[in-house]
Amino acid sequence: MIRYFLGQLFGLHAIMSVMVAGPFVGELVGQAAPATNDNEVDLHFTDDGAMTPKVIRAGGRAGIAAYPDGRWAITAVIVGNPSNKPIEVEATAYFRAAPQQQYSRRLWIPPRAVRRTGIPMLVPRLTDGSHRRETVVIVRDLATGEVVRNSLGRRENTLPLSKPIDPFISTVLLDSLLPPGPSKLLTDGDVMQAMRFALRKKVQLTHVPTIDFPQSYLEFEALNQIAISNDAIQRDAAAAAGLREWIRLGGEAWLMLDLIEEATAAAIWNGNLPFETIDNVTLTDFELSKYDVLGNRSSRHIDVEEPIDFVRVIVDPGVEVTHFIDDWPASFVVPFGEGRILVTTLGAAAWVMPPLDYKRPNQGRRQTGPVVDPPYFPHDELVSLGAELNVLRSKPAVTSIDFQSYLQERIGYEVVPWQSVAIVLSAFVLSLLAVGLVLYRFERMGYMLGIAPAAVAITTAALLALGESSDREVPETVGAIQWIKVFPGSREAVIDGELAFFNPSRSKFKVGADGGMFRLDMSGQAGVKRTMRWSSNARWEWDDLTIPKGLRFATWRRPIHYDKPPVAHAEFGDFSFAGQLRHSPWETLEDAILLFPNRRPVAVNFEDDGSFTIDAEVSLGREQFVQGTLLSDEQGRRQRLLKEMHARRLESGFPSRPMLLAWSDVAPEGIIANEDARHFHTSLISLPIEFHRPEPGTSVELGPSFLRLAVVHSPFGDGVSPVYRAASDEWVDLTVPANAWLRFQMPPELLPFTVESATVNVELNVPSRTVNFRSVHEGTAVELREESSPSGSYSFDLQPGTDFEVDEQGGILFNIQISPADTDDDRKPQWKINDARMSVVGRIPEDVEPSTN
Repeated sequence: MIRYFLGQLFGLHAIMSVMVAGPFVGELVGQAAPATNDNEVDLHFTDDGAMTPKVIRAGGRAGIAAYPDGRWAITAVIVGNPSNKPIEVEATAYFRAAPQQQYSRRLWIPPRAVRRTGIPMLVPRLTDGSHRRETVVIVRDLATGEVVRNSLGRRENTLPLSKPIDPFISTVLLDSLLPPGPSKLLTDGDVMQAMRFALRKKVQLTHVPTIDFPQSYLEFEALNQIAISNDAIQRDAAAAAGLREWIRLGGEAWLMLDLIEEATAAAIWNGNLPFETIDNVTLTDFELSKYDVLGNRSSRHIDVEEPIDFVRVIVDPGVEVTHFIDDWPASFVVPFGEGRILVTTLGAAAWVMPPLDYKRPNQGRRQTGPVVDPPYFPHDELVSLGAELNVLRSKPAVTSIDFQSYLQERIGYEVVPWQSVAIVLSAFVLSLLAVGLVLYRFERMGYMLGIAPAAVAITTAALLALGESSDREVPETVGAIQWIKVFPGSREAVIDGELAFFNPSRSKFKVGADGGMFRLDMSGQAGVKRTMRWSSNARWEWDDLTIPKGLRFATWRRPIHYDKPPVAHAEFGDFSFAGQLRHSPWETLEDAILLFPNRRPVAVNFEDDGSFTIDAEVSLGREQFVQGTLLSDEQGRRQRLLKEMHARRLESGFPSRPMLLAWSDVAPEGIIANEDARHFHTSLISLPIEFHRPEPGTSVELGPSFLRLAVVHSPFGDGVSPVYRAASDEWVDLTVPANAWLRFQMPPELLPFTVESATVNVELNVPSRTVNFRSVHEGTAVELREESSPSGSYSFDLQPGTDFEVDEQGGILFNIQISPADTDDDRKPQWKINDARMSVVGRIPEDVEPSTN
């Protein structure tokens, strides 16, 4: 109840702030559409127009109204202009605990109007344990230079903001100016609190009225989850765009489709809906079902007196449906960039229960859940939905350290010429050698005790002088490396990267962005006043920022929009594999590869028209990501970066599907920096590749990278031998006998497929043991070869009808059986399969429907 009244108070304050203009209480004869950030609210004042501007509200809660440490948040500023002339003011805000970091924004206010906006501020991390941060806002009239006072006559506007009780924040966007009052009826906020209870998290739920809708993805950063349960955001294009970008950057959204129009969902998906609405019905007696990981279906019978709304939809192929009603989706989850969208088509009453029906489970460990019970409790289905929405985030495939190493190496080659360093060190060594020979001839080697340290000191001084001279010769430099991640069928992408700013001497540096955000390393700048000036919801710039001498980095992250979705179409042809990059916004692509989840990459050759070809038989070496033997310096840096990405594939889950990776000389969009500085940039582009089935009768050759390898159970009941880890594409050293059954899976886009021949290449080192190689035909093992203590590479040409068969899912089995060691020594020698690859040749059969698997 206390939380409700506080919410009402803040919401009422927001409305009264707009309606009341300090001491000059105007007559509101007609209010325009509800104000959003950077909107004017037209007022008609009854005074003579001679009054000075006043600050109506500043420093208060705005946007999501949540202020966790280290995240961006919004502070509100409302200024009234009762005069008959337009004015321009500048509002500067900062946190009392961190006054050196300031944020400002200019406002143009029409005559006799009130202007409302928000200033993005980075919430400081306090070390004193305090949960309250006081904001200070000062508004200055740019024409007169005078400070605009508030209704109390004060020059400073102060207001404390509280740190959330839980850094995990959920919010509900309202279709009103005030939070809802207490009601016995079930609300969207009740469902969100029930989900939070299911996740064993403290209840931290905010309500955002229409007047406070965020206008940029940055204003959503304090959030973890958001619920859309009305159509208000459909009427605010800027808020819809900001929400869409925030989800793509990793946000989690819940769309309650039974409470919103399809057009609202379309605004969030930018018109690309993954479902089609059939009709709306009401239900009173039905079964809510779900499938477990083994494909077993379970159901809960629901019989209610009050009908529950249900929207019947058909989802696109590949969409993960989590709950059903008579095979109609009741909930489904759609990946959206790096974020996820949960859609429920069934009314809230089916997902929660009143407190009297809830049976609290026995807690075997200390309760870490909500501090108070929610008004409704979750059914098991809502618990599973919460788990789907609040999935464990994967670690990044590339870190800031990786990007910084690339930039530092590239700048380092230019700042300190290695040839000059080599000359100085060579002179040092040769001079010591010459002096040593002379002293040795005259039997005066004792003098080396004094000469050697002197030579070291002289050489050190020469290197320092060389570095200082080199620094003075290198101009200001701005470098950038970015990873452009394009998602399937999307016109939008996510950019992660790093910026480098090199300053040869302490001086002012122009730094900012128009769309996107980066945080510049400010170490060593404690106590130095600096101001981030916002000129719009997307454009900002540091005002008179002085950067000390040296190299500084900034992490770069932003969403980006393309007019048409870039897509790579690929098709298996007559003994070839070719494709076309369509709607490409990149002029040139270099060092392109086709990267698979757990197989070796394949080099891609691009033509000027965007077409590309792949030699299906030629895979790059293990941990090789750039084609060629003699790599340039730039190719070497690319190779090292992709190698680090490959090493994290288990933690990051990238790639989860075949990806086209290529490098391009694309400058980061929106970076504001000194125009006279030297600039360099590079971009890594990842683009999902779409495989298409060839025409019937087409002959196809599949190289090893196109056949997915896995170790499977023996078809004769011998179990599984742990010789290979498919997730990491690693073979295991063993000392015990093994019976390894390998299964090579063909691409599903080709099925059904007639295999005409298959070749298996095995590299292994098995000392003091006998190895048998076998295949399977018509359920019987086919003996291919027996080798004693094999070491090296072995090739097997398999013929259809005698040596192998293809199962219904497009898999071919191959067996490697390793005997016990042929030695009496208790210490058994280790053995290992280093690699096993298969390539096949076949054709697309005539008059056969493609497989739907």
